[in-house]
Amino acid sequence: MKLHFFSNDSMKYKGKPISAMFKLLKQWQEISYSKCNITIGPSCKEKRISEHILKHTGKNHSVPERHRTILEVNNTKLVYFDAQDHMALGANMDLVPDLFDLCIKFQHAKTGYKNTPFPVTPFTYFSPNNNEDFIKRRSLRKETINNRSFKYSIMWAGQTLKTGNKTRHAIKRHLEKCSKSTVGVSDWESYLDRICNSVIGASTRGIGEFCHRDIEFMAIGTPFFRKTFKTQTCDPLIPNVHYYSIGGDEVGIDKTVNYFVDMFEPDGEIKIFNNDNLGEYQDISNNAMKWYDQNSHPKASLKLLIRILDEYNII
Repeated sequence: MKLHFFSNDSMKYKGKPISAMFKLLKQWQEISYSKCNITIGPSCKEKRISEHILKHTGKNHSVPERHRTILEVNNTKLVYFDAQDHMALGANMDLVPDLFDLCIKFQHAKTGYKNTPFPVTPFTYFSPNNNEDFIKRRSLRKETINNRSFKYSIMWAGQTLKTGNKTRHAIKRHLEKCSKSTVGVSDWESYLDRICNSVIGASTRGIGEFCHRDIEFMAIGTPFFRKTFKTQTCDPLIPNVHYYSIGGDEVGIDKTVNYFVDMFEPDGEIKIFNNDNLGEYQDISNNAMKWYDQNSHPKASLKLLIRILDEYNII
């Protein structure tokens, strides 16, 4: 099976591509997997696709560009990868008939595309960073749990939207009263060490609803709490199975802060890690790591892609 990705990565830092999708493609290319041959680069079909889109939408999109990636399977069928918050075609997808055989969405909202002449399916989410960094810290975290030697109660980190920042500042005021708490740090190693050494993580919506920090918590095995995911993934993330849910959109800043404050005993210890809750805590940690291993690890995400292509008769 031949998988050819044509993705012109225009996002660069110091001359090197920084697109998360492009990094994932390079990881897939390096994986020794007998079922497929992966290539990345220009395609003679790019011009035809751009002309087709212009004809049916009246908009001259340069496809692919930035995070827009198109997969050509066995020199015949085309699959469009849509990251939702970086859409090239957006609502015009339903105006482009007979072009794509499938659309795979990384940030798949329940509404999705409407009236498309091709199926649209959710995929997964991944971190473009070194997965060995995550796996290495699992054994360290296991020792920390066994010895009850956590340095921090709660890890709070990451870029947030304005509403997230309001919540962040409200919780930070409470964090300042708690000696065993930590906020994010810019150094990668220190950031992972703090996730590893925290009883629980806290996550609010960032630039997208599903963020790298969610994956990083799951990869290391640190349970975290957040609002219930609206984003769909191919293998679903289940509230209070893979993460602690504090509710949906009805949960405002005050309720979020109260949920946070109620997690602590009067002496500052975190309730969620007492003997009564330890079983659920360990289950959520194990479920999260298993989900990561089966969905977001580069090798697993490649197998997931092939599974989807097979289900939709693309291969």
